[in-house]
Amino acid sequence: MLWLHLNTASRTALLKACAPHFTTTFVDHVTLLFDVPLNQEMEKMIGQECMVFAYEHCWNDSIQAVRVKTDSLPNQYGVPHITISAADGIEPFFSVEMLRDDRYHSELLNNIPLTGSIRFVL
Repeated sequence: MLWLHLNTASRTALLKACAPHFTTTFVDHVTLLFDVPLNQEMEKMIGQECMVFAYEHCWNDSIQAVRVKTDSLPNQYGVPHITISAADGIEPFFSVEMLRDDRYHSELLNNIPLTGSIRFVL
């Protein structure tokens, strides 16, 4: 999995703007590519510092996330986001389903800048 791992200051800023609605919290990364082998193009990206902007806070009855602008970063799912929290037993990937479904509550954010580094995780 290729992801943008948020630094501590960005996680803190995001939690300040969007308090968790559920007991299980995540708030640590943007998944860029999932279940893909590492290739040369990705290897060049690993370790790079990048910035994204959180622009919309979204939630339903089981999961909470923020949409982010990722500019030129890979975007496998079409809904770049950071999962904030989830109800017990709900996996963070359900954020993708929630955001694609377009049935959720939301509030606009003031383009919160978030920084982190690109990592590849098996």
